[in-house]
Amino acid sequence: MSSPVCARFHPHPPYHALVHFLFWTGTRPSEAAGLRWGDVDLDAGIVRIVRSRHLWEDSAPKTAQAARTVELLPETVQLLKEMQPLRVTPDTPVFINTNGAPLEPNSFLKPWYALPTCARDSPAGLYAMKDTYISTALTAGVNISWLEAQTGVRYETLRRHYGKWLRTEGADQLEKLARLAPSFAPKRRRRAQGGEFTQLEKCERGDLNPHGCLAHRILNPARLPIPPLSREGKR
Repeated sequence: MSSPVCARFHPHPPYHALVHFLFWTGTRPSEAAGLRWGDVDLDAGIVRIVRSRHLWEDSAPKTAQAARTVELLPETVQLLKEMQPLRVTPDTPVFINTNGAPLEPNSFLKPWYALPTCARDSPAGLYAMKDTYISTALTAGVNISWLEAQTGVRYETLRRHYGKWLRTEGADQLEKLARLAPSFAPKRRRRAQGGEFTQLEKCERGDLNPHGCLAHRILNPARLPIPPLSREGKR
């Protein structure tokens, strides 16, 4: 921070941890502000969202689905460990302001919006960090059910607001099935070691299940010189 505007700011670890936490957990600012150390299990790498803090008051989470358990990345766990006070009670707030009082999201807006000339590219709101988390997770291809549980956002809402980041459902599954589908292109037959026929060759020669082998003959006419259906040469 070399500009005069940035020079007025001093490092405040809880603010640093808060921004990281919002970017990498998908929690709402009010949910993070409502966290108490009793809601945090750093050994298990989780936090439990059981309250929301807005306008200096604690209340229930925004929705019933918002009351949830959030998994933490190892970096987030380490960051919280480094900022955790030596002596805490279950009711000690996790994120505090520069006066040591419980953080109020609206009071954090002033230093947050002052950051464009220091660290940020655009004056996005605090809630944009949740949007960034969701779009990043969808781009990475995470399981949708897991993302619903992690963020407390229903699938219908995810599709409506973040649909352009959703992968085409079934595309990779069809590729898996395509690997097993018969090919119409002629291929050279390879003999297994010892001169024995491969399973596919046995099937095409009629040495295996006649119904399955017949299906191969029908679906792969270019591969076969119309072989017999049995070793006896019966057609």
